[in-house]
This record gives sequence, C-alpha cells and structure tokens, in this order.
Amino acid sequence: MKTNTITGPDETWLPPAGRWLATLHEMKIDTDKVRLIFRMTRQEGLTQDYMAGKTFKRERYKFLLNDLIAWLGSKRVQALCDHATLPFENLKELLGEAAVIEIELVDRGQDQKFRNIKSIKSCHQKVNVPAGGIDLSSLGLKWN
Repeated sequence: MKTNTITGPDETWLPPAGRWLATLHEMKIDTDKVRLIFRMTRQEGLTQDYMAGKTFKRERYKFLLNDLIAWLGSKRVQALCDHATLPFENLKELLGEAAVIEIELVDRGQDQKFRNIKSIKSCHQKVNVPAGGIDLSSLGLKWN
C-alpha cells in the first residue's frame, strides 16, 4: 500500500479540513500541467503555517479556468489572457494574491488522508460558480 505520510518533522503539508485564508506562494509550471501552491499562515483554527497545492493538467484546462474565475473574476482572468489564450507563464502575475481555499480530507486508504483543495474563492467578494461550471465559450477563451 502506498502512503503519503510525511517523513521527518515537517507536517506543513497536512492542513486540517476547512476554509482558510491563503496566499499563492509558489507556482510550478511544466509543459503539460501547472501546480499552484498556497500558504496558509497562522489564523483562528490553525496553530501553525500550512501549505497546500492543486495541480491542473493542460488537457483539462476548464477546471483551472473555473477556479481562476471563482477566485479572481472573469474580467481579471481575461486580462491575464494573450489574444484569447491563457499561457501558464501569465499566471506568475498571481504570486502573492490572497484567496480562500477549501481543504477537504479524502480517504484513499492511506495512513494520512489526502488533502484536496476543493475550491479556490475570492476573499474580497462572494462568488458563486454554477454546479455545471462556467460557460467558457461566453468568455471567448482558448488554451495556449
């Protein structure tokens, strides 16, 4: 059985479930995916700083766009675009940006439950994303 148990004293990748204020701390860009890494600093309910990451694959870009729109709004996402495409490199502008991330614990039969970022939302306004996602054709966006 595989395990995701942290070896050593570093448990910063094991945040508790809940909604937490976080900032985009780091971004790892590969040719076929991008990983957004958020830092949650001590706040009510957190006794230490934690990290959490979410990976988006290029072939399933709709999930990235839905999260970005829920977090930043469609106008800000359009501003990140270059001629109706959204290059991964343009996402670097978001480093240091605040968000509310929702962490859920998923039991996959491992010693430690998997920490999943269920959603990334704006910390400045309430944003509702329809259950079926957002109609991306209305934004005129394509993937680069």
